[in-house]
Amino acid sequence: MKPLVDIFVSFFKLGFIAFGGPAAHVALMEKEFVEKRNWLSSKTFLEILGVTHLIPGPNSTEMAMHLGYHRGAYPGLFAAGFGFLLPAATLTGLLAWFYSAYHKVPQINAFFWGIQAVVLIVILQAVLKLGKKAFTNWKDYMLMVAALMIYLIGFDEVFVILFTGLLALIWLQFKSTLISIPILATSLLPASEPIQSVNNQPTLQSLFLFFFKVGSILFGSGYVLIAFIEKDLVSRGWLTQQQLLDAVALGQFTPGPVLTTSTFIGGFLQGLPGAVVATLGMFLPSFIFVALLGPLMQKVQKFEFMKSFLRGATVGALTLMVVVLYKMGFAFYSDWKALALSVVAFMLLFFVKKVPVFVVFLIGSVLGYLIKYI
Repeated sequence: MKPLVDIFVSFFKLGFIAFGGPAAHVALMEKEFVEKRNWLSSKTFLEILGVTHLIPGPNSTEMAMHLGYHRGAYPGLFAAGFGFLLPAATLTGLLAWFYSAYHKVPQINAFFWGIQAVVLIVILQAVLKLGKKAFTNWKDYMLMVAALMIYLIGFDEVFVILFTGLLALIWLQFKSTLISIPILATSLLPASEPIQSVNNQPTLQSLFLFFFKVGSILFGSGYVLIAFIEKDLVSRGWLTQQQLLDAVALGQFTPGPVLTTSTFIGGFLQGLPGAVVATLGMFLPSFIFVALLGPLMQKVQKFEFMKSFLRGATVGALTLMVVVLYKMGFAFYSDWKALALSVVAFMLLFFVKKVPVFVVFLIGSVLGYLIKYI
């Protein structure tokens, strides 16, 4: 098999079994390409992994691209990236079609209602896990307060993440005071403009630009995408809170990166063209970042200022996740049935070891149906 074809096929196969989130994806890559195929050493693998955490975007997808570049230069980068994304994007697109056709059927809607309860607990679990790593001392909590201040004043999520990263960079690298920076930021930054739409629906261009913006500054976790969608799409009436929860949930049923939720949303709003442009917008920044940084990998990870910026950006991203979790939970928990269903999901995810997330979603969907109709 030719090297380029081998790279594509290897990551295409991996894309079909890559359940469990970025950590699980990376573990599968380490087992396949370090232990089994001996494409690179463990030391090099860890160095590449370190670089993926210094740039925005989906870590496991960018890890696949870096490994493809290591194996086959720029052609290998694109072969690995497309191979890893294609299974998830295709399956998610099919789910978007099914959802568009049947989500208003009462019996089907009951299954989605059960899934929504699980989504909120999955987000909570991600916040707690990431928070343990991100919040290591009082400075991180001060950065969180600053991020919350900027958000509550009314600035866009992009500004929250970028300015929290800059706050950390200035504070940690140059030892400047933190207090005056949020005030300065609010005086310098313009308020965000709404994305233009037609008949209360986003155009293909708007979809592409929205997801390209998100893919360019997404730090912390794929679940941060929910905060952007809630602000830019739900608040403008293009999606409902329920449809957002359904999109995230169905994204969990497919392997690969959770950011293929963008494929689902694009497909739901604008059919196949929407799915294509949303996916392209979401992942194109990752291809660009990895293509630019691939040759500079060893140098980039030595830049201390990048680590400081990443630290602040991650705190900002987690702050947005906490805010959106509160808003979505407040809207969803209107009766004891919803709360009881989430308690079951909480017990399964936090106390039953090694239970796959998609299995919990299946359980939630069945329980949702039973509660609604039996």
